[in-house]
Amino acid sequence: MAGESSTVEFKSSVRWDMRENRLNEPLKYSVIKTVAAFLNSNGGTLLIGVDDERKVVGLKGDSGQFKKSDSRDAFENWLTTQFIEQFGKTASRLYSLTFHKVDAQDVCRIEVQPSPSPVYVAEKGGKPVQLYIRTGNASRAVDTREIIEYSRHRWPHG
Repeated sequence: MAGESSTVEFKSSVRWDMRENRLNEPLKYSVIKTVAAFLNSNGGTLLIGVDDERKVVGLKGDSGQFKKSDSRDAFENWLTTQFIEQFGKTASRLYSLTFHKVDAQDVCRIEVQPSPSPVYVAEKGGKPVQLYIRTGNASRAVDTREIIEYSRHRWPHG
């Protein structure tokens, strides 16, 4: 498995804090920012259940928050709801979630296509909305001064 790049990102979990071994709801914003950055750039693939060192850690922490009988389905529904709340329903056609067994662990693969229009993230705590893009192997907020220029080049007909 190759490393992170402008079109590939690894996240060990969505909301399970691996260091503290507990639920940490604000962690979901890291995944939301990554998907938004892929939407606003050239698209990409996000693998949840794989850490930055490319080690498969699975989805036990995240999916363990749901009933065992339908944890994968419940996890997918919860994550899709988070994306719809952030990006709206029309953006949902631009990403797809699939699950794979890797080294006997579940991994969630999110394939993201580039968006035909800007996608913004409303952050926790009432912070203003941000436009995120991929720069190398990182998702970065676009400075307010740069948004117009970036938008002009990325979406010239929008």
